[in-house]
Amino acid sequence: MQIALSLLKNALNRAAVVMDSNPIIPALGNILLSFTEKEMVVKSSKGGRVSLEQRYEGNFSPCELLLPMNIVGYLNSLPEQPISLKVNKKSVNIRHSKGKHSFPLEGSKDFIVFPEAGENEVTLDAQELKDGVLSCQSFSNKKENLLTQFHCVCIGPHFIGAATGGEKCAKMEIPYEGKFEAMSVSNEGIKAFELMPDSGMVSSYQGDRHICFEWEGNRLFMAKQENPFPVDAFLDIMRSEYVKGVEVDAEEIKGCLRRIKAVLDPLSEGSVKLYTEGGSLMMTNGTAFEAIKCEGELKLAVVKIGDLISAVVKMVGDVEIGQIGDMGTMLKNDNFEVVLTNLYNVEQKIESAKKEFG
Repeated sequence: MQIALSLLKNALNRAAVVMDSNPIIPALGNILLSFTEKEMVVKSSKGGRVSLEQRYEGNFSPCELLLPMNIVGYLNSLPEQPISLKVNKKSVNIRHSKGKHSFPLEGSKDFIVFPEAGENEVTLDAQELKDGVLSCQSFSNKKENLLTQFHCVCIGPHFIGAATGGEKCAKMEIPYEGKFEAMSVSNEGIKAFELMPDSGMVSSYQGDRHICFEWEGNRLFMAKQENPFPVDAFLDIMRSEYVKGVEVDAEEIKGCLRRIKAVLDPLSEGSVKLYTEGGSLMMTNGTAFEAIKCEGELKLAVVKIGDLISAVVKMVGDVEIGQIGDMGTMLKNDNFEVVLTNLYNVEQKIESAKKEFG
């Protein structure tokens, strides 16, 4: 079977986005290719928790291949050209202008079964969904990625997605059409949102155990989590009373934070104090001080500087900083909100508890 190398490389590189780089179970590190006379279907899965299905039209020879992950690197090393796939009982031979290579085939019956798309359809703007989800994810530390989860829920006229983990949470909010119920999914599949287009619409469906996003011949499945960060608890935070503090330019605060971070011990997570004084927002880690002219008043907030930088890194224009509930410092920008734990309030509550209970 003749096939364009560019088509196969594009499909397999997209499939690899959702895969484990070092899968514990080899069968879960494979990519399933199914060919009919007029269509190629590519399936990849990360342990059943995150799965991607792609469909491409063309002229093909009917067959089914379960290929190992290392085929992706091999194809990426080849210059653009037509290639030939010849399937034997136990292997597939890839022939190109400079030679050939044989890859072993696995039994496709061992591949994870993909679920049905589900019901409760919601239609979303692709660009807004993509930017919102990736912005939510960007604030989490790499070491927390497996603990961080993405929550999906609709309240009123908006689809709300949020990432929570550790001492922080972030929320994106976009208009939607349809019906949706609250659920949480692992943060492991968030990178797959980079594959979504920059225009058009994305349809989302709910199943009993997963959520599905569908666009232009692609379906992304994300398994529902029995999570340690309940959706209701997250929503309680976001429903807490918000008190606006100050409004500052995003680029100014980014520059201030970068300068403060530059003098921190690189092995220390570090924290920064935020407060207003003399018509300025003051930022300090105790040794470095930065100030931005502003209007309004912000009570003392102490947050981890890395979390604060991650929260504002993708923000542009004006950023609003205020207090939400008893424990949180909120940053707002257009349809994106981040809540960081106010470490000062946490310390105050601990001291009060010590005095009360001895």
